[in-house]
Amino acid sequence: MTTLTNSHLQEWLDSQVPPQIIEANVVSLEGDSVYDWLFTAANLPRRNDLRVVDWVLKRYRHVEEGGWWCAGEDLVELKKQSTYSLIQTLWGQFKPDKPFVQPDGKIVKYEPTPRAETRVFALHNPVHPRFWLEVLTNIHTPIIVTEGAKKAGCLLGLGYAAIALPGIFNGYRRETGKLIADLAVLCAPGRPIYICFDHDTKKKTIDNVRIAIQQLGRLFRQAECKVFVIVLPGPEKGVDDFVAARGAEAFHDLFRSALPLAKWGTQQFNQLTYTTSQELNQKFLGDIKIPADTRLVGIKSPKGSGKTEWLIKVVAAAMERGQRVLLLTHRVQLGQAICDRIGLNYVTELWKSGEGALFGYGLCVDSAHAKSQARFNPNDWENALIIVDEAEQVFWHLLNSSTEVGKNRLEILRNLQQVFQYALEGGQMILLDADLTDVSLKFVQKMAEMRVQPHIVLNHYAEPAARTCYLYSQSKPETWWSALNEAVDNGDRAFVVVQSKEARSRWSACNLAKDILKRHPHKKVLVIDANTVSDPTHAAYGCISHLNEILPEYDLVIATPCVETGVSIDIRGHFNSVWGCFWGVSSANSARQALARVRDDVPRHVWATHYGMESIGNGSTSKYGLLMSQAKAVQGTIALLQQKSVNRQDDYTTNDAAVNCWAEMACRINAEVKEYRLAIAQGLVEEGYELVDLVEFFKNPEVIKSLDQTRETSYADCIAEEVEASDLSDSQGEKLSSQKEADPQDRAALRKWKRRRRFGGLEVTDELIRKDDDGWFPQVQLHYYLGMGKEFVQERDLTAIATEQSEGQIWFPSFLRNQVGVKTWLLNVLGIQQFIECDPSGISEGARQFKNSDPEMQTFIELAQKNAWFIKSILNITVGKDDGPIRFANKLLKRLGMKLIRSGSVGGRGRQEKVYELEPIEDGRFEVFSLWYERDLLKRNEAAVSPVLKDLYSEDGAYDHGQAA
Repeated sequence: MTTLTNSHLQEWLDSQVPPQIIEANVVSLEGDSVYDWLFTAANLPRRNDLRVVDWVLKRYRHVEEGGWWCAGEDLVELKKQSTYSLIQTLWGQFKPDKPFVQPDGKIVKYEPTPRAETRVFALHNPVHPRFWLEVLTNIHTPIIVTEGAKKAGCLLGLGYAAIALPGIFNGYRRETGKLIADLAVLCAPGRPIYICFDHDTKKKTIDNVRIAIQQLGRLFRQAECKVFVIVLPGPEKGVDDFVAARGAEAFHDLFRSALPLAKWGTQQFNQLTYTTSQELNQKFLGDIKIPADTRLVGIKSPKGSGKTEWLIKVVAAAMERGQRVLLLTHRVQLGQAICDRIGLNYVTELWKSGEGALFGYGLCVDSAHAKSQARFNPNDWENALIIVDEAEQVFWHLLNSSTEVGKNRLEILRNLQQVFQYALEGGQMILLDADLTDVSLKFVQKMAEMRVQPHIVLNHYAEPAARTCYLYSQSKPETWWSALNEAVDNGDRAFVVVQSKEARSRWSACNLAKDILKRHPHKKVLVIDANTVSDPTHAAYGCISHLNEILPEYDLVIATPCVETGVSIDIRGHFNSVWGCFWGVSSANSARQALARVRDDVPRHVWATHYGMESIGNGSTSKYGLLMSQAKAVQGTIALLQQKSVNRQDDYTTNDAAVNCWAEMACRINAEVKEYRLAIAQGLVEEGYELVDLVEFFKNPEVIKSLDQTRETSYADCIAEEVEASDLSDSQGEKLSSQKEADPQDRAALRKWKRRRRFGGLEVTDELIRKDDDGWFPQVQLHYYLGMGKEFVQERDLTAIATEQSEGQIWFPSFLRNQVGVKTWLLNVLGIQQFIECDPSGISEGARQFKNSDPEMQTFIELAQKNAWFIKSILNITVGKDDGPIRFANKLLKRLGMKLIRSGSVGGRGRQEKVYELEPIEDGRFEVFSLWYERDLLKRNEAAVSPVLKDLYSEDGAYDHGQAA
């Protein structure tokens, strides 16, 4: 290209673009020559003599004053080439020295080729002429998408494959919703794509950038690319300004810390943006003072920074002035441990304490209702001090747990709403969490229906020397387990955290402990899980409150999430290492919390799955998308039950403050599910760990084989215990269910009682236990209500609503868990009956056959694709873009424990097509159906006079089948 003017050259140099890249891509133009570069579009209006029409010339007359022109390589044509040759796009952008001013006064800084489809700037790299061809062919090369040619040139000069859009919305066609061709040719499964748009302070621009990133990122994700977002921190606006101000290494750090798209989307829910009242940078909180008239306090300080020690003084001062204290937690054992440390009674200890509840008490939020042991009354807490330790996890447990809190959630929420109001009116509320965010602080204020300015204490402290964390990046934790065994063989004392306590899990605490003891019977090993801490016969019974006294007695401690939060293991010099194995059962934050329980600065060894176990709701990371899917599903369910139009707004209410908090926290969880391992790794880096990848560590097949044998033996023993356990009566089972303590025999009997009730009184056998543990119950239950039990669906769901609703409210995030009607309705609409009624027993001959090309199968998949969003919301089944009729039918049938199997093929050579039929059903479910049918008939007769179901019955007490869904 021709030589640039000094001013144009300097402009590009100021953007940190190397001179050779500028020379190869930018040219200075003036006069009529500008038109030769700018007016290249075939559909530009022209006269018969091919001269551009006058009104176009008039619009662009200003370009004759001069400016610079830039274009890039044509990636679409380059992709087609067998040998490399430089082809630049005719499309480009001209920056006039004298820009055009629109009638509204807006200045048009850049003039792209008029009437031409938008292209990208893939600037030619003269140092590596084949650069873009190599990028196209190597799908592992990351691509950075930015806005503006100079920014792409800056990043290209730093060694990145950077392409630029002329504007943030120019990466896709709005009319088709597809990526432009230049971006589409770069897409490949697994290709890393980084989006790096400008930093801005204007709300409208920020909103537009967010929309553009979400849409562009979604389209790249659909193309199976891995999408990340590089967030410029400001105040520099563009990435070229950032590099000019801070240097290349600063951008390399930004690139390495880029957020996965899903996590970036939820970043707003991970921030603490309230004005900081006290800012610290110290290892321990120390004696910080909170103004007495402050109603809401937020303490954000690193793990192990003495938050509990600070609370000891706060609680003592409250007691001295006669102010009652309520400590809210999310686990009984942790609540007991914290209360023991801060000098407050836990609710279970009130009866044996001289002062009782005089000074207040600690309480698990599950028990904040009138029917609990606490006989909780919110009016007892006027002007009180309310403390929520590990607030983010306590509130998530309150809003999403399906355990005890789920049975009384609406009453608990109403009670806490009043407690929060009392605190913000005349008392005080303190939230503590190492990861405290606006979400929790806003939740308290919205629940109390009061807006206050919180007093925020923010401690920035980070360990001066990076701590070491070894990451095991294999797909399974077998290498991690081999390394742990080697450490134990070498005499290391280790603290291990896992996420399962069940004998059927290969990686449960009990199985890992048993396997270690097989090879090291002399080792002292302690298992801490929900079973052992509540078992009076076990060494771990009640240990949470005095771990620092107990743990030095053991060589190996293996714990589950019961020690994720609320405890501090302060013993020094005992444990040589901390190990974590995380399958995504709990959040990435919870996993990091568990690793931090041991305060000693010893190496961490971590394996984590790439993807979490289960997303929340429809898996959306958009608050709006999550709420809308849940609301529509609930509304549709109630409409079906009440036989109303699905479009009608039915009469129900919910706790809006709580639901909004649930949605924001759920978005965070869903983002972590998509990139679980990465979320843990990035969190550890933020906490000051130096990560070392042990991808090459040796996997010992002998220890893996041994663990498998241990698991098989352990699970078989667990099954035998249940089969041989005593048969409990219903009254005995109910009583044992409510007990906080149980030995192994009691637990086995309780499991047997629950399982027998679940299957209508069916005998509990080895086979039944294994099937049920593999998820058989929800499969056969759904099949039952699609077939033999379909007449009971409506009354079953109405009864479930009656037991869940409270004072006209429902909790819609969990509403669908206990509803089957909308699921059976949707499955029937999709045509599930054509599969499950074709040969239900597997006995008859000539079972119906299916082919992808069958007209009814084509209709079936078209209907599914049109209703993909609703299917995802109700059934949590994704209609894949490549799903054929048979594949999607098997996705539906899997929910019933059924599938279509290949039975042959039809057609001549070269035209053969596979034929499928339903796999014979021989799992014993029809015996269960008969038991359930008898049970439901009995319930109907007993419920004939129930006010809950009376509208379903005629005057003579007979069930009105005409009202059934």
